[in-house]
Amino acid sequence: MKLAFLLDSIRLVFLLTYGIFVVWTVVRWMMDIRSSGRKLRDWLGSFGLAAGICSAILLELFYIHILVEGKLIAHGAALWIYYFTGICFAIVGLSLGLTGYGWVRRSSTVVSLVVVFQWPALMTSSVRQDLLITAAMFVSLAVVGIIFVRKGQTPNASRA
Repeated sequence: MKLAFLLDSIRLVFLLTYGIFVVWTVVRWMMDIRSSGRKLRDWLGSFGLAAGICSAILLELFYIHILVEGKLIAHGAALWIYYFTGICFAIVGLSLGLTGYGWVRRSSTVVSLVVVFQWPALMTSSVRQDLLITAAMFVSLAVVGIIFVRKGQTPNASRA
């Protein structure tokens, strides 16, 4: 019981912080989308970011509904449709987001990677599985962060 409470507390704080990051990404994306001369990679990365944001919104709505109402947002087939919609948006967001470059690639990868792990964590039946999925998410985010920091250190990274 203590482990489940600790995991839920950590998840709540993480998802609140994650929600702030998603809002910040949307604001930055809306300011950047107005720039001219966008290439195909820009558009693909933007579509990936949009799909990741849609999945994140569905996830945040799911958790807000649980916090406010104290019950699931749907049951049976409707819950599975909600779940598959969220996970499909996340996978599309991760796939297309990786084709972009610059901050769109980084933001899309982080936004989509979190929801790729959080959707399956919602559907687990044990605390142990949930803990394993959450740990894998944090390790993946750390690896992605290290890769992006190391790539960012190269002078004048190509835009091709």
